[in-house]
Amino acid sequence: MKKTVFAAALMLFALLFAFALCEEEIYIPTAEGGVIYREMATYRTRALIEELDVAYLDMDTPYMTKGVQTKFTVHASGGDGRYTYTFTIWWREKQEQEYLSYIASSGETRSNSWLYTPTRDKGQYMLTISIKDSAGSVIEWQSKVLESSTHACVLKARSLAEECKRNATSDYARALWFHDWLIMNANYDYTYTYYYPDGVLLHGTGVCQSYALAYEMLLKLVGIECLYVTGTAGGGAHGWNLVKIDGEWYHVDCTWDDPGTGGEEHHGYFCVPDAVMEKDHAWKHEAQIMPESTGKDYMYVMRSGADTCQTQEDVIRILNKAVENKTVYSEIWYAADEGSLDFRAAFNAWHAQAKFPKDYVTCRYWVDDESLKVDFDYGNGWPDKSIPVSMVIDPSDVDMEMSESMRLLVLSVPSAADKTNLTWVSSDPSVVSVDDGLVKAVNPGVCVVSASHPGGAKAEIVLYVHSHNFLSVPSFVKTIEEEAFSGCEILESVVIDEGVCEIGDYAFKNCELLMTVSIPDSVTNIGNGAFDGCERVVIECSEGSHAHLYAVSEGISYSLVSNVP
Repeated sequence: MKKTVFAAALMLFALLFAFALCEEEIYIPTAEGGVIYREMATYRTRALIEELDVAYLDMDTPYMTKGVQTKFTVHASGGDGRYTYTFTIWWREKQEQEYLSYIASSGETRSNSWLYTPTRDKGQYMLTISIKDSAGSVIEWQSKVLESSTHACVLKARSLAEECKRNATSDYARALWFHDWLIMNANYDYTYTYYYPDGVLLHGTGVCQSYALAYEMLLKLVGIECLYVTGTAGGGAHGWNLVKIDGEWYHVDCTWDDPGTGGEEHHGYFCVPDAVMEKDHAWKHEAQIMPESTGKDYMYVMRSGADTCQTQEDVIRILNKAVENKTVYSEIWYAADEGSLDFRAAFNAWHAQAKFPKDYVTCRYWVDDESLKVDFDYGNGWPDKSIPVSMVIDPSDVDMEMSESMRLLVLSVPSAADKTNLTWVSSDPSVVSVDDGLVKAVNPGVCVVSASHPGGAKAEIVLYVHSHNFLSVPSFVKTIEEEAFSGCEILESVVIDEGVCEIGDYAFKNCELLMTVSIPDSVTNIGNGAFDGCERVVIECSEGSHAHLYAVSEGISYSLVSNVP
């Protein structure tokens, strides 16, 4: 009975869909894109292959612009793998209209990409794709609604993109800037009214789709690849993003990083891999055509200075140190590649043996699959989480060229602490100047730039401004004298010719820019502290040479080469 009813309903929907096509209009059955009709080939014909499906649609523009070509690429899976596609573009003048009018079609093609140039400068577009395999399976799929370039939310997005480029220089920093803007300026729409980017961008509220579509548009505006992902999370349908940074894909869920109606924003779902995301999110990645996300290099929680653990003993050690130092807030994240940790059991094990200071009053905690967060009260009430407990500047050191400028990125624990009122100081403004986090390389050298918060947290970064100064020591120089180049602030590379026999005490001490020193086999004596203070130096030498043995004994990095000058 159920199969008969389902078949009848499916046939009715197919007839309605066909009628809509005849009238050159299409109804939007849901706010989100996805499958609107499916017909499977007979069992005998299609054997035991999986059903035909669409994993995702990619477009190379952030929105539709009159006269500007857009490339649509659909990624399908299942069926017998031999597909034909029909792309059809639709348009409506106003968002309130339930139907869209037919504009153009690709006709049946074997290419999974289609080029289309919009002819209207306002309104909204939508793409439908009919996919068939050679066995007879058919799927009709609709995209999300695509905004035109004159829509107010597009203008807002373009304004934010310009602001972002002024305040962030790397792809990671820009992805983080947009994420933080959304979670701090919007709240979830529990009235389920706003499904499109205009919700979070213009009205300050929207459902998950609004967050994800706006985030995709914003990132594409600054040249960062981004996909809109649909699946399930927390027991219901959900949408989020995949973002490509330095050649690797990462999940970003702005909605789940923005809980409630304000406050407690965080970064637990910023740049996380599949292994973390799939613990409470599900999506169609079994077809192996969705981009895989395997790295943790850009996970906010791994870069922010938060504590990480792999065992219960790690948790106990970290919390013992927290109460010993009277830390008001502690955040611990699970860092092992596989498995999980029972954070509730770990907290209870710690609490049962903890030695609290005299002014300790109480604590409270929150746990999930990936983290443990603890507030401590030492008689002053619960901590103000707008004040950072700790800060880091990401990354910890940077190489710069002369006259190069960049804006530094400050991360914190708690992640949503207010970092707008920081005091910036350069240890040597003649090398690197700093103005509200914007640094500029002035002269070759090494400089430390610090950021301090009124609440006490402080972070530092070491900046190396390249000089590209090269030194060659000729063979007739038998001994490099004691302290010969000590404190040379612009020396980056040294090549010592075969025939030189000795490097004197402290010869290159505190040459902070020094990165490589090529030492031949003829050098049989290297004095005390010859490379003290050369934190990044690498000695190039042959295996078993005196230089090789010296580097090993002094804990200096080395590179073995077959032919040393």
